[in-house]
Amino acid sequence: MIGENRFFPEKREALTFGKCNLRGEMQCLFVHESKLKGHFDEARQKWLHIADNFANLVHCRRKVFIPSNIQSNLLEFTNTLLEQDALRLCDETIASVRAALESRFHGVELHCVVYDDRHSLTSAAPIDSLHTLAKDDSKVRGNTSAWASTLTKIIVKTDSDATSAALGQ
Repeated sequence: MIGENRFFPEKREALTFGKCNLRGEMQCLFVHESKLKGHFDEARQKWLHIADNFANLVHCRRKVFIPSNIQSNLLEFTNTLLEQDALRLCDETIASVRAALESRFHGVELHCVVYDDRHSLTSAAPIDSLHTLAKDDSKVRGNTSAWASTLTKIIVKTDSDATSAALGQ
């Protein structure tokens, strides 16, 4: 999807409709597109706009991407549409994501935010940092203070690394 800058199918037939909408060829869940079945063209236009905005990231000086799989209700969707292991971030998946991002944007940072039982990332994973959060009772948003702390670490690390590089340290 990243390499093709195509985040939505061209034809309605490419979607399987169920509890949430599944794009068959890329195994992408459209959980938040609740009215997709009756409003395909509107949703497609929205996603074309998102793709255009995403393409403009190439002009950004700093490109930080944060794959995360901690949304607590994800299992509700994977039980019926995807294997639960699809939620598990592994070296191979992250390597594929990083390769696509690097090919497209060059010089990206990749910071993974995960639950301990939803990853099998090793020290060989091509990431800049791994942040493991404790599970919480929230359904979607996660622990606000844990996210704030994690994002601050990523931003401060990014800023201090950029400063060090500029100073030749």
